[in-house]
Amino acid sequence: MRAELTESKSKREALECELHHLLLQLHSSQLAKLPDKRPDGHFKPDVNAIKKKLDAEIRQSPLPRSTSLHRF
Repeated sequence: MRAELTESKSKREALECELHHLLLQLHSSQLAKLPDKRPDGHFKPDVNAIKKKLDAEIRQSPLPRSTSLHRF
């Protein structure tokens, strides 16, 4: 029973890490699709700075870029 608990915790941690990585990729791609100027005339936030931070965190992520949820 302890082995099952340990295995479940390990899988949960791996899935949470992968979810975080996928969310970073999603946000990065959403930033790339923002227009240069909003319809109300205001400029968008500094997308390049935000994207650089997201990309840096993606590179530091312990998961390889081609991971899949299907391994569990």
